[in-house]
Amino acid sequence: WDTRNVVSMSGMFSNCGNLKEVALLHTEKVEKMDGMFRGCFDLTKVDLPHTENVLYMNSMFSGCTSLVDVHLPNTQSVTNAEGMFRECTNLKEIDLPHTDSLWTTNEMFQSCVSLTKVNIPNLSEVEHMSKMFEECKSLVKISIPNSPKAQTIAYMFHKCINLTEAKLTNTKSVRNMRGVFYDCISLESVVVPHIDSVTNFTMMFVDCVVLQQNFSKWNIRGKQFGSMFSGCTKMKE
Repeated sequence: WDTRNVVSMSGMFSNCGNLKEVALLHTEKVEKMDGMFRGCFDLTKVDLPHTENVLYMNSMFSGCTSLVDVHLPNTQSVTNAEGMFRECTNLKEIDLPHTDSLWTTNEMFQSCVSLTKVNIPNLSEVEHMSKMFEECKSLVKISIPNSPKAQTIAYMFHKCINLTEAKLTNTKSVRNMRGVFYDCISLESVVVPHIDSVTNFTMMFVDCVVLQQNFSKWNIRGKQFGSMFSGCTKMKE
């Protein structure tokens, strides 16, 4: 295939249920890959060495339940990664070394139930991170890199039932933390350095049954905090 001049690959292989491996060497001019492999449930391996000009990767691998190996060495221009790996239930590790332009990562890894390791070193431009790791049941520890522009992280780790530690490096712009750790039943400690801009803490730690961390220094006066610690049976203060 000669794809040297292709600009859009949106939905290109969508619902190709028998597709197993893909390698496209010439995608230098492509700007859109949204939904490109959506619903390719037999796809196991993808190699796309040239994605430096791609802007949209939303839902790119959504529903690729057999995917185990993804090679995307340069995603420096991507702004939209919403639902990119949603329901990639066999994906265990992901490395996205260049994410300088990302704006939204909502549901990016939602229901990636086998995911254990994530390397995304730069989230400096991201504003929306809701449900980013929702139902990632195999995650145990995670540190979110500097994300000074993030405004909403609602349900970010909802149902991450094996998550024990979470560190959010920069939350100074976050307004919505609703349900961030809802049903994180193994959670022992969290680092949330800034809460001054947050207006909604509703259901943030519901059913975090082993959490004993002291939050007495958090100033939540005048904020929404209904059911914030509901079901946190081991908390003392």
